[in-house]
Amino acid sequence: IIGSHNATHGRWPWQVSLQAYSCCSASWVHICGGCPIHPRCALTATHCIQRSRKDANLLAFRVHSGDVYLYGEKMLLNVRRVLIRPNYVRAVLSANLALIQLSASVNTRLVGSPLNSPDASPSDQGWVTGWGNIGTHAKRGTGALTSLPTPPLGPMEDPARGWDRKTNQDDMLCATCSNQGRDSCQYDSGGPLVCRAVCSWHLMGVASWSYGCAPSKIPGAYAHIWTYLPWIQQQILRH
Repeated sequence: IIGSHNATHGRWPWQVSLQAYSCCSASWVHICGGCPIHPRCALTATHCIQRSRKDANLLAFRVHSGDVYLYGEKMLLNVRRVLIRPNYVRAVLSANLALIQLSASVNTRLVGSPLNSPDASPSDQGWVTGWGNIGTHAKRGTGALTSLPTPPLGPMEDPARGWDRKTNQDDMLCATCSNQGRDSCQYDSGGPLVCRAVCSWHLMGVASWSYGCAPSKIPGAYAHIWTYLPWIQQQILRH
């Protein structure tokens, strides 16, 4: 996250790291963020799972949970199943949301659903967290979780006018600190955008895409959780 600060241990307990096995380095590497919404289910972005492959090999992924440092041994979980949101369109990253079923329960506090708090609103100030790049020229993070407050969230309608890709504005939120050179970046995708309401934190969005990192006057795009709540709840009950 560009312009972020290191997070203290326990501040964002629901942040997890989606990791993939790299044959080149013979090790597990962080590729995206994620957020548990159920003891055995976490949300991330679909493009994190599919990447350049049509079908994801579940053995190539794992989830790291419960630590602010990427490569500690706090809790490592295998991926049992991945459910891709129908109507996902890779070209515009519409419906860019995936539900990961874990092999065991995460031992962390879960973030609240916006359904559980009518007072949580996209117009509230949000916070984004992640282990992504901290510089605009592919400067990787230190392996420590970072966080950044955002201005009040908003719909995609106005910001999208300056973009050259077509967007489905109904299923996205924008959150931008771009005028200040602060925003999510590569490897932050799939991570949570949360708001505080009624003394608890609620998930409002999942980091989806942006043009580069914190470009001037161009916000980052987040999958709008409200839009997908029926599908999320249905999948959790079914699986």
